[in-house]
Amino acid sequence: MLREFSTPIMLSVRDSSNTLSAALGCQFSPNSRFLYVNSYRRLWQFDTWSMDIQDSKILIDSTDNFEDKFLQQLAPDGKIYISTFNSNGQQPFLSVINKPDSLGSLCNFEIEGLLFPIASTNHCVPNFPNYNLGPLEGSLCDTISVSSDFSQHQVSKIKVDILPNPNKGKFTLHYHLPQNKEGIIEIINMQGRIEAVFKRPMWSSILNADVNLAPGMYLVRLKSGGNLISKTMVVQ
Repeated sequence: MLREFSTPIMLSVRDSSNTLSAALGCQFSPNSRFLYVNSYRRLWQFDTWSMDIQDSKILIDSTDNFEDKFLQQLAPDGKIYISTFNSNGQQPFLSVINKPDSLGSLCNFEIEGLLFPIASTNHCVPNFPNYNLGPLEGSLCDTISVSSDFSQHQVSKIKVDILPNPNKGKFTLHYHLPQNKEGIIEIINMQGRIEAVFKRPMWSSILNADVNLAPGMYLVRLKSGGNLISKTMVVQ
């Protein structure tokens, strides 16, 4: 069934500095507030909460060298990655919007933020399906067949895993947040002092952490949507 947008909004993003002036890539922030749109040389942010979305346009980055921009993709770590279009797609990096839920320059856009060991991205970015959406009841397109009780359990539960454990302060957290909920991850020592805090955007599921911690035992605590879970972590 085809549906139409009830109140479509046309946004202007023409870039007069280059012949490739049209919008090439776009992506919403994890909290759905900010829309990022890029041309070949420019990256803009629109605030969809603004009364005048067109007027909210902020220029995040403007490059006149080879670090151009092509496609965007929101990843499980809550960051937005942008591929390059130049040199037949053989640039060995992706650019990164590190904090896409933040306004303006606070989004922390980083050219060449993710480097690769070989120069081959082929203009593209990986596809990251959101496997935590759960079934869409009543949809003919949804192939997930589970009971509503199970579905609600999957939507509301939180969990966190630590790899490796023990570690030396550099570790990866795999976690699950309730739908449409942000999360807070805290690293707490055995005296109850909070050593590090990470705010996690909704729909994210991975955190790569590198924290300067003294050897010992710590609690990794995840809070989201009124839920709380803690795991023990050993730092060698």
